[in-house]
Amino acid sequence: MTQLFESLETYLERTKAQREELYRWFHQHPELSLQEAETKARIIKELEPVKEDSGVEYASTATQVSDKAGQEVPVGHMCGHDMHTTWLLTTISFLAENRELWSGTFEAVFQPAEEIAEGGKNMVAAGITGKVPVPDVMLGQHVMGALPLGHIATNEGISFTQASTVKVTVRGVGSHGSMPEKSVDPIVLSSSIIMQLQTIISCELPASERAVVSVGTIHGGTKANVIPDKVVFELNTRCYSQEVEDHIHASIERIVSNQAAAAGAPEPSFEYSERFPVLDNDRDVTAKVTESMQTLLGEERTETFAPLSASEDFPDIPNAFGTPYCFWVVGGFPDPENAPGNHSPQFVPELHPTLEAGAEATVAALCPWLAV
Repeated sequence: MTQLFESLETYLERTKAQREELYRWFHQHPELSLQEAETKARIIKELEPVKEDSGVEYASTATQVSDKAGQEVPVGHMCGHDMHTTWLLTTISFLAENRELWSGTFEAVFQPAEEIAEGGKNMVAAGITGKVPVPDVMLGQHVMGALPLGHIATNEGISFTQASTVKVTVRGVGSHGSMPEKSVDPIVLSSSIIMQLQTIISCELPASERAVVSVGTIHGGTKANVIPDKVVFELNTRCYSQEVEDHIHASIERIVSNQAAAAGAPEPSFEYSERFPVLDNDRDVTAKVTESMQTLLGEERTETFAPLSASEDFPDIPNAFGTPYCFWVVGGFPDPENAPGNHSPQFVPELHPTLEAGAEATVAALCPWLAV
């Protein structure tokens, strides 16, 4: 097992410049979810040679037309998927170059559109479970700022929340601002609803149950002296079980509908999207991965994390296969306490040793299954 991992250090040193160039390219060429044409082409280009017989100077200036909005919008890698792609390509290249040191089958999965919870579902719908052999185990990782630079953290059992976006349309009766008595004001109504929604967590769930209901957008009206006929706002819900999510969603609909009825407003409507599954790491697989990482990376670089309120659609694919899995996180910033959060405009991990740490973690995790 150690021979495969020991070969990695020399490989990473020799390919440092190539890996950095690859990462910079991905960072400078971001694309919107489910529109990753250039990304796919570059991945394929990188794979062909290895087939067996934020203030940085490379910041993205790309824009892209959104299929959803039909408008040109700025795009960037503000969550670390450029780093993840580079890690996996590095691992593939290393394994291909050192084929005599491992035995078995390694399937590399490049999943798009994690941000909108559609990538895993789309790959399942496209038939991935019938196109590749059923894996014994599936492994995944994500760069974060919440742990020390270059450190790796695992967790057995439930680790990330399941999440949903709820789009609420509150309807009213429009009128001129000078005649509010002729309206059913959806702005006033929505304001009351949003305040009441905060009681779902504080008043309806046990104190021991961790959950989140956050309102992230609200849109209504076009002019100061015109009362609009509708307001649209979107919520993000997060929790650790289907039972709690069902309760939260039912409460949202109850509160919105009852307050609309009390105001004499038309019936509101609800749309659910971006639904992430709970991430529940298999305990046996995670224990094996953790032990290997502690042995090969050193206990000073490996730690455990408590369940996070983050969400990830990685489980959609192993769940479709019925395959156990382990998903861990990698530290990418020198100052965890002040590091930007994922999706922040300042989220740009340190190039080194982060580019190496993810590859090291992957190979260490693979060793219990593949090393000879």
